[in-house]
Order: sequence, then C-alpha cells, then structure tokens
Amino acid sequence: MNSCLRTIVLLFAVSLVSGCGLRLAYQQLDHLLPWYVSDYVTLDDGQRDTLDSMLAHRLAWHCQTQIPAYRKWLDEVHASLDGERVTAADLQPLGDQAETMWRKLMLALAPDLTKLLAQLSDQQVDEILRAMGKKNRELRREYLDISDERRLAKRTERMEKQLRRWTGRLSAEQRAILDTWASELRPTAGDWITQREGWRTRFSAALAQRADTSRLEAHMRQLLATPDAHWSDSYRADVEFNRAHTLQLVADVYNLASTQQRNKIAEEIGSLGTQLDELACEAQAPLAALH
Repeated sequence: MNSCLRTIVLLFAVSLVSGCGLRLAYQQLDHLLPWYVSDYVTLDDGQRDTLDSMLAHRLAWHCQTQIPAYRKWLDEVHASLDGERVTAADLQPLGDQAETMWRKLMLALAPDLTKLLAQLSDQQVDEILRAMGKKNRELRREYLDISDERRLAKRTERMEKQLRRWTGRLSAEQRAILDTWASELRPTAGDWITQREGWRTRFSAALAQRADTSRLEAHMRQLLATPDAHWSDSYRADVEFNRAHTLQLVADVYNLASTQQRNKIAEEIGSLGTQLDELACEAQAPLAALH
C-alpha cells in the first residue's frame, strides 16, 4: 500500500521518472488508485464509496495546494541545470525538497486511510496482509534470490532506461560511468526486503487496533511519513551512500551530455512544466475539511 501512495508524488519526480504523460496519469488517478487497491483487498460497495469520496476530496486538495509547490520545484530543477556544469551538491537540496513534499503528502493521507481501514473486516485485513506477504516474496525472488551478476546487470539496465528517458542514447563515456556506478553501489536488497516485512508487521499491529481510530491514525502517520524510523544504522548508512553515489552519477552524466542531450533534457522538463500548468484543479470540496 505504501508503494501505491508513493505513486502520487512520483508522478512529479523529475529525477528519472518514466512512463505515460504526467497530465494523463494525474487525471486518471481516481481510477488507477482503486484499481491498484483491488490487488490487495476486495471492498464492498460502501467501502468503495468511501474510497471514491476520499480520492475526490484529496485529489482536489492535492491539485489546488500541492501542484504549485511541484511547479516551483520543477523550476528550481531547470535552474540548477542552466549552467555548464552541475554538482551532486547542487542536486542534494532538490532531493531533500522532494522528500519533504513526499512526507507532507503522507501525513495528509493518514486521516483518509484511517477512515477506510477502520471499516475493514477481519477477513479483509487478512486479505491485505496475505497480498502484502505475497508481494514481498515476489520482490525477494526478483531482487534477492538471483546471482550477483544478474543483480548487477538488472541494476544497470534499470538506470540506463531511466537516464535515456531524459538524455536519449548514452555516449560510451557516459555508459562507462554508469557501469562504475552500478558496481560500486552497496547491496541493500536484503535489508530492503527485511524493512518491508517489518513495515507489514507494524501495519498488521495497527490494524488489530483499528476500533480505536485515534490510535490507528497515529500509527498510520508514523507508518506512512516515517517508514525509515525502524531502519538499522547499517541500512541507513548504505542507503545514504547509494543516494549520494546516484546524485554524483546524475551530475556526471549531465556534465558529459552533448548539446543534443541537454536540449532533450530541457525539452522534457519544459513538457512536464506545461503539463503541470495545464492541470485543471477544480474545487470539488471545501479545503478546510481536508486538513
């Protein structure tokens, strides 16, 4: 469920997003998110009405109050790439801002989710937890139960696909930097799966207390906005190392970019900005009721 919610913010993350147009995806969220939720739990008609109402209100709030911040952030991304060279230190604040926006959204969603989760039956709770367990097992097979060579190849392939979304075909020198990046990342797949399983355990404990909505909401705020609170020191250090290493990769690839590649990056950012500007944010609900 956490990855479902993250979709809302990741639609706007300029750093390495890919897929269909932002405007189209955003306008379809009221249909896409219930479809995603259905992979985890079967809702009855009343619960589906609750979800639809929640999404209509929250998406109105999000479009009216959060899109301007994303647009401003996008302008800052464009400005940071306006010079001849960029450093990892230039990109760090942009990543920090994106993380702040993400946590703000999670805190805003906690009351909405509490209302929906409080309505679940024991059978539905079991359905969600089994679906989450199945997803974790699938991720374990995909990312952990493979050879080191295959893991390295997949890591490189994923990043190259994301980079090419912005730059087009990489040069030989850019590809060499990508290969070095992939080989130097610290392995985190095992810890990542472990923290997902721990999140599921804490989520299960929260749902066991769903009759007390105040307590449930407090749990959901922590689970959604600070899922890293239970990370081990070693995992946190590895994640920070890999994040810094990836920012350096992005800076290095940009600094080696040809004029054609830089023009493409500017065009992609400009297109995203235009799509943000064109989003129709209708006042579907009083914003005061959504805070």
